[in-house]
Amino acid sequence: MLNIFKVLEVLIYPFLKGEFEGVTQARVEEEFKIQTNGIEFSNESDKTMKKYGEQRTVSFDGKKLVMSYHIKLSDNRIYFIYNEEDDCIYIGHSGEHLNVAG
Repeated sequence: MLNIFKVLEVLIYPFLKGEFEGVTQARVEEEFKIQTNGIEFSNESDKTMKKYGEQRTVSFDGKKLVMSYHIKLSDNRIYFIYNEEDDCIYIGHSGEHLNVAG
């Protein structure tokens, strides 16, 4: 788990901040998988977000944050978002896989 959060910090965080100009999310997903020995991260589909977005929405300091990014750990997920306003990554759910549209 420590390595997953380390790679989140050194790879995904700067990517979401826009520090990797010209690097695609697909490339970051691939590198994340390499650096975490097979663990994946991705976005939820638009279809899932339209149908189950509320499950991925949390309130923090009176603001609603929608967590579409997630790290896949077997049957569990860590849902998170980068909040540009605070320059932070927030974890909104860690546990069982939430509902998906497909």
